[in-house]
Amino acid sequence: AGRLYAELITLFLTRELGAGREGQDAVIRHRLQEVWRLVDARLGHPWTVAELAAHACVSQTHLHRLVRQHCHISPMAMVTRLRMVRARELLRQGLAVHQVAAQVGYDNPFSFSTAFRRYWGASPRESR
Repeated sequence: AGRLYAELITLFLTRELGAGREGQDAVIRHRLQEVWRLVDARLGHPWTVAELAAHACVSQTHLHRLVRQHCHISPMAMVTRLRMVRARELLRQGLAVHQVAAQVGYDNPFSFSTAFRRYWGASPRESR
């Protein structure tokens, strides 16, 4: 009976601790989603990892760890991803390259074009 009781306690603790972990993951995912919404709303802002970490209420090191764990890329790579997705949308709407560059946080249309080509494998004009 004691052995069965110990197994039941082990199963119960495993289930309860696992549920706590899932809840914690949900909170972390929510925080990261809020950070990415903020970044997406202000793509022209010169984001830094320190700012992103402050918005997520974690340290820079922990932010790197969390973003790698949940998004499988670095925080700044995620910012770049958001910028490039928006840039492609804006280009398809017919905006000029220099206008798109400014809206997604690039001061120089040439550096934007280089980053766009590196990300999508085609120039902004080819991507239209």
